[in-house]
Amino acid sequence: MRDIFRNYSKYINYTIFPLLIVLLIYAGIYGYLTYTNRKAESIYNSAIKLFSENLKKGLNNKKLDESLKMFKSIVKKYPLSRYSRLSMPFIGYLSFMKGNYEEAILYYDKFKKKIADSAKEYTCLSDISLASCYEGKKEYKKATRLLEDILKKDPDTPFKELILLSLERLYRLQNRKELAKKTIEEFIKEYPNSPFLYMAKARLFSYNK
Repeated sequence: MRDIFRNYSKYINYTIFPLLIVLLIYAGIYGYLTYTNRKAESIYNSAIKLFSENLKKGLNNKKLDESLKMFKSIVKKYPLSRYSRLSMPFIGYLSFMKGNYEEAILYYDKFKKKIADSAKEYTCLSDISLASCYEGKKEYKKATRLLEDILKKDPDTPFKELILLSLERLYRLQNRKELAKKTIEEFIKEYPNSPFLYMAKARLFSYNK
């Protein structure tokens, strides 16, 4: 399990984690509104507290397992609550971090369907999260299609920077070197101020050897 975390942790903050940040803001805004299910709200707030306080303490932290169970209980017991929808990506995230990719995919897909009529940023981040899960399963073609589709539908998506990086990596893993090179060249051209610029240039150099 530690190997899984080590291999993917450097990508998490730039793929799945942005979705959680957006949702925390979303939850904060709606936290002042009246919800039909106060019990779900109470459990959700407790789960968020545990999640936030213990995320950096490692995957084996029992408090994270407890927060995961609480998020799942909301989805199961209060499926019509808005907190059920908000809990899904957190379940997906924690499941992904534990290497439970099938479960992560299940909940990210459920969330995507729930927010289909919402802002396109939510759908985009859901697809990025799903792509990370498929990459974890080594189903590189599925992951690639998801990311390619995002750029086809919205070439100017605000998440294009991380999508290009992910696509370069996926093309490389599939030995599609020409596409990988083309993608990293596009990245360097469009994001000259990216914190990943030197990494991208090093990758380009390896293709030009």
